Amino acid sequence: MDDGNYREKYKEFEIVIENDMDCDDPRGWDNLGKMICFHNRYDLGDKTDLKSDMFNGWDEWYDYIKKDLKGIIILPLYLLDHSNIWMRVGRGFGDVDPGHWDSGQVGFIYTTKEAILKECSVKKIGKRVLKKAEEVLCSEVGIYSDYISGNCCAYRWENGGCGGYFGDKGMAQAIKDAKVEIDIYVKEKIEKHCKKVKAYIRNKVPVGRREALSIGG
Repeated sequence: MDDGNYREKYKEFEIVIENDMDCDDPRGWDNLGKMICFHNRYDLGDKTDLKSDMFNGWDEWYDYIKKDLKGIIILPLYLLDHSNIWMRVGRGFGDVDPGHWDSGQVGFIYTTKEAILKECSVKKIGKRVLKKAEEVLCSEVGIYSDYISGNCCAYRWENGGCGGYFGDKGMAQAIKDAKVEIDIYVKEKIEKHCKKVKAYIRNKVPVGRREALSIGG
């Protein structure tokens, strides 16, 4: 595509998938995790009053989150900065970046016992619940990485559209949702037309008159 957008024909309509420049920051959602990040060029993570110079090194930050903020799951966050930025959980980017470019730890994402009990609607926390909670935190980081790297799209077609789809899976979902919207539109259009035809027949409106009425709206 000359404009970089993806296009797909569906029924008599064209679906266009384009970059969503106005997608919401997912850290404003009702997240399970809290994200504490520090970077000298980027404003990352959740809004807090914490300052990077409060502690000496990430080990002290880890201890603070565990003891003072009651973190029960605490995962390190790493950032890769090279023409764009990406974030991931748990390890650096050496496995995908031989040159290492500009990468390193930028913070933590954590959650508390109280947050897990509320989110998972359970009375106690076992290994299965902890594993599920960790998966949710990793998913939140993945979505946030898509957000900060601009990997967010929207769909539009002749009579509708919607944005806020993150990542490659988001694009597939955007196409699917666009088709559902078109299906509903076409179905309603056909039902409306059938009701009009039945009304013409019931009122014995001549065919020529029906066409004139249709042209007139």
